[in-house]
Amino acid sequence: MKLADLCRAVGGSLEGNGDVEIREACPLDECRDGCVTFVERRADAGKLTGRNAGAVICPNDLNLKGHNLVRAANPKLAFARALKVLYPPPEPQRGVHPSAHVHGTARLGENVSVGANSVIHPGAGIGNNTLIHPNVFIGENARIGADCVIHPTACVLRGCVLGDRVILHCGAVIGADGFGYAKDGERHSKIPQVGNVIIGNDVEIGAHSAVDRATLGATIIGDGTKIDNHVQIGHNVKIGKNCILCGQVGVAGSCEIGDGAVLAGQAGISDHVKIGARAIIGGQAGVISDVPDGAFYSGYPAAPHREAMRLLAALKRLPDIEKKLEALLNKQNGKRAD
Repeated sequence: MKLADLCRAVGGSLEGNGDVEIREACPLDECRDGCVTFVERRADAGKLTGRNAGAVICPNDLNLKGHNLVRAANPKLAFARALKVLYPPPEPQRGVHPSAHVHGTARLGENVSVGANSVIHPGAGIGNNTLIHPNVFIGENARIGADCVIHPTACVLRGCVLGDRVILHCGAVIGADGFGYAKDGERHSKIPQVGNVIIGNDVEIGAHSAVDRATLGATIIGDGTKIDNHVQIGHNVKIGKNCILCGQVGVAGSCEIGDGAVLAGQAGISDHVKIGARAIIGGQAGVISDVPDGAFYSGYPAAPHREAMRLLAALKRLPDIEKKLEALLNKQNGKRAD
């Protein structure tokens, strides 16, 4: 498409030749004629030296010479919009594949696609325009909203509820039993998990992530929250709106996570902990107590980030301190021996 048309589509302002044809998107270090790329930070602008991209999406205040520019207040968002325009998803074949099994009491909305070997159990409901890929399992009385995409081998188990425009990637499991047991002598007796999972609108859940059903009541994920691959959400957890949970995060049962919180990779949250709104939990942090709104915690046990960094720096000095202390003790003992 012409650069001028792409610029209008992403909501940017054009600086340069709008008649240039854009055929693809490229990373900065591979850009070439006919491609669009983007620069978000001044530090990355040098990667364009000697390269001739078809167009560069960049911030409004960045000085770039010799390139056709699409200026935007949020270049990353503008580039995301460009990708959607340049690489539209293939239109799926609508209807129910002959090998799929849809129970007679299941309710399918308009323009729904059910892929090969997928199974939809009694009482389930699927909203309009939802795409269910092959080998998906939808349990009894589960409800899936409109315009959702359920990728192969994902499972939405009995009674769970998904809002509109939810994306489940391959192998995601919604509504597995929560991890609950009562001690019976030397044995662990299973506590029936009779609740469900309720997922809001515009939620995306990555491959092989699991959201456990509640023991009683519901495990809840708020609108707009994005969950990466290999994330574990325990029973009765409540996650607010527009949160980010990165890869391999683990959230134990009955935690509460406020709106806009960010949990970086491999962070672990102990049970019954409250994470405040807009809080940030650093990578591999171990959170064992409540975190206030807007705070940045890291380390184990997790503490305010600056405090955690001071403790880490002090820990690195311990070997030298030990040597100095040992030398002082040896000197003192030597004097006593004299």
